[in-house]
Amino acid sequence: MSSLSLFLHSCDADGRGFAFLGGIHRGIAGEVGATGPAGENGRDGVDGVNGVDGIDGMNGATGRAGPRGPRGVVGPTGPAGSDGTNGTNGSDGVNGRNGVDGAPGTQGSQGEIGLRGPVGEIGPEGPSGLSGAGDSGYFWDTTTQGDDGPGGYEANTPYAMRLNNSDVLNNQGISVVDDSRISFTNPGVYNIAFSAQVYRSQGGSSSNMSIWLRKNGANVPDSTTDFILQGSSARYVAAWNFFVPVACTAQCDYYELVWSAENATTSLLYVPPQLLPDRPAIPSLIVTVNQVK
Repeated sequence: MSSLSLFLHSCDADGRGFAFLGGIHRGIAGEVGATGPAGENGRDGVDGVNGVDGIDGMNGATGRAGPRGPRGVVGPTGPAGSDGTNGTNGSDGVNGRNGVDGAPGTQGSQGEIGLRGPVGEIGPEGPSGLSGAGDSGYFWDTTTQGDDGPGGYEANTPYAMRLNNSDVLNNQGISVVDDSRISFTNPGVYNIAFSAQVYRSQGGSSSNMSIWLRKNGANVPDSTTDFILQGSSARYVAAWNFFVPVACTAQCDYYELVWSAENATTSLLYVPPQLLPDRPAIPSLIVTVNQVK
């Protein structure tokens, strides 16, 4: 007969050790004998004393960490997926109808009046306005112009009629510049009226005298009047008027009265005050100008 014995030693979960013994017996089988008589019942065995618990074993030391395994090989990249097909654009939606206009809102209440602002500075003085009757002027001359006067006038030569005095207290918007130019401040239409004391000192036969108008130094068309002087030592009065337009741009237009005589002994005569009776002087020229529109 052969036998095999096995002894195992182990530890439980709390570290305590334990052991067990087992065996396996193998023999040669013999013939079966006759059955013997039944034996007497054996006596109850005495309980044995429990053995003393063994001392707990010490915890085993922690084992070292094993070495890190090698890195796995990176797998190949998979093929790219095919592009998806583009979707078709949707059709435009139909425009909605315009909504109905809403009813006007009620008018809000009037706001409070704001505070009055400060008074602004006084602006520069504007140009003088027209008087109620329009601009006007009164002028005259106290010298003899022509024969026996200064300057030695010649025959058939044009001369501007001179004016050396004016009504400075009442004139408005009209003045005389350079002794002969009737000048204006405002545009409009004006009446120029004159009265000239004409005198011929010598000569027996008749002679002609002309009076006309100039504007800005140029003769005004169709403005001349002629009259005949008869004999010598005779006095005449030349008196009429012109309606003239006046325009103002950079400056206003100006006018002049002009005269000439066929005989050099002709003049515009000034006569000083006289007696018997006592009477004022006779100006050689009187001019009045007034605005008509």
